[in-house]
Amino acid sequence: MTAQLTALTLRHVDPAKLLLERDYSQNDSPPSWYEGMSEGSATVRGWTNGSVLATLETRFHRPDLMYVGVAVTGLYANDEQSAKGHQGDVDSSTLDEATDDEKSAFIEKALIDLYPVLRAELQILSGRFSGIPGISLQPTPSLNS
Repeated sequence: MTAQLTALTLRHVDPAKLLLERDYSQNDSPPSWYEGMSEGSATVRGWTNGSVLATLETRFHRPDLMYVGVAVTGLYANDEQSAKGHQGDVDSSTLDEATDDEKSAFIEKALIDLYPVLRAELQILSGRFSGIPGISLQPTPSLNS
């Protein structure tokens, strides 16, 4: 039996991308990794045993100072899925069998869960330049449907 998508809970969070590059005045274009990132996105995909990975991503450019890209991924699973471990083939059955409303509710929950982690990673990474304030996202996430 497939797990209900909305019944899964956050079990683990990892930074998926932590990228920072200085922006020197002689640079004509942004780094290639920056162009490949989104200014703000949320994606979900199936994982092992029907668990689900949710990823939030953002990028930021402070002219003549730095390019920053950050993504965090959260693992969502129920107790049964967690007990089995996370080895084996990818199983997207939980996502495949979920309705559009369930997927929307799940993404909103993931946004609320992961956004504070994304903000913290962005602040930590961009604040590493001594004496230069870090980059910060708005305190409350918003989901544009």
